[in-house]
Amino acid sequence: MWKLECKQILIKIKIIKIIKIKIIKIIKMHIAQYAESRRTKSESMSRQIFYRPFSLKFLFLLILITIFGLGSLFLGLIVSTFMKIGFSAKDALLILFLSLIGSGIKIPLTTLRSDIPVVRDS
Repeated sequence: MWKLECKQILIKIKIIKIIKIKIIKIIKMHIAQYAESRRTKSESMSRQIFYRPFSLKFLFLLILITIFGLGSLFLGLIVSTFMKIGFSAKDALLILFLSLIGSGIKIPLTTLRSDIPVVRDS
């Protein structure tokens, strides 16, 4: 009886060794396939052309839309503020545009005289 149990244990050990060898072969095969796929991917990626995610035209258009969007938001806030004060929408726009134009014009209001000579860069 004891010999029968030993033979069964030895058979089970042999089966486990065979399964272990098969599992190792499968793992090695998968590793080789993975390495081959990585090698072909890296070779194909080295031949691949990479593009920018946005073209310059699209980027320029996006910047333009942002500028006009923020400008219209600012304009809307200014007009609504003037309307809360009591001006009409036309008057608010007129005041806004005249103040923008006027800020670009330099009108000398007076001339100051100085006893100390002013040195100007030429």
